[in-house]
Amino acid sequence: IDEDKIDNLLSLPLKAMNAYEQKYGNIDIDNIDLNSFNDVDSQSKYNKNRFKKVLYKLSEMLGINPESIFESEDPKEAIKELSNKLKSLDNVDDIDDIFYELSNLKLLNDIELYENEETSENSELVHLLYNTLAEKQGLEIDDDILESENNL
Repeated sequence: IDEDKIDNLLSLPLKAMNAYEQKYGNIDIDNIDLNSFNDVDSQSKYNKNRFKKVLYKLSEMLGINPESIFESEDPKEAIKELSNKLKSLDNVDDIDDIFYELSNLKLLNDIELYENEETSENSELVHLLYNTLAEKQGLEIDDDILESENNL
């Protein structure tokens, strides 16, 4: 299953509810059981691949071998180096799309932190890149970066 198929599967419940509502009128959303779609898991294969795609895109943009980041003995230091190189760029191609992906991944990590009272794997790395791109866009950065286990 590729990313597009997963996105389609995740959107099907909403499409079904819209079709039902058009045919039968208003529905009480609170009575519909969509538990499996409310669960978040930043460590799912899907979300890990989303983060890897962001890293590949940024690495290629900067002329860095992405494998050097994934094979680094210190992933946090590798991400910091990537961030420093990003800061030196005047223009980041597709910055909105990349920032959107990082925002979603950061949100998943924040939800998991709230629910589990501990950081998720690689959440620190997501947060560092999120702040770098937020700063590039003139947005407020989130200085509350909690350490996490980092393993790319």
